[in-house]
Amino acid sequence: MPFDLILRGGRVVDPSQKLDAVTDVAFADGKVALIAGVTKDLTAKVHAGKLIQALAKQVGGSGGGRPDLAEAGGKDTSALKSALQSVPSLLEPLL
Repeated sequence: MPFDLILRGGRVVDPSQKLDAVTDVAFADGKVALIAGVTKDLTAKVHAGKLIQALAKQVGGSGGGRPDLAEAGGKDTSALKSALQSVPSLLEPLL
C-alpha cells in the first residue's frame, strides 16, 4: 500500500531504564498506520503488541503483534498527536 506520508524512527529512549523503542507512523487515504518495536531485552517489561493496541484505540483502530514488534491502524488522524504524546505515560508504569 502506498502511503501519503511516513514518519520513521520516532524513538522513545530512557537510558536509565535501558528503554529504546521505535515507533513508525504512516498516513494513507485518511487513515493512520502505526508500528512499534521494543528491544528484545525489554520485552519482559514492555510488550509491543499491548502498547500498539493502546495507541490504536486512541486513533479509532485496532492492532497487535509480538512482544518485540507490532502494528496497528486507525481512522482518526486528528487523534494521532495526543496518542503519540501518551506513549511516555503508557510506558512509565511498565518500567
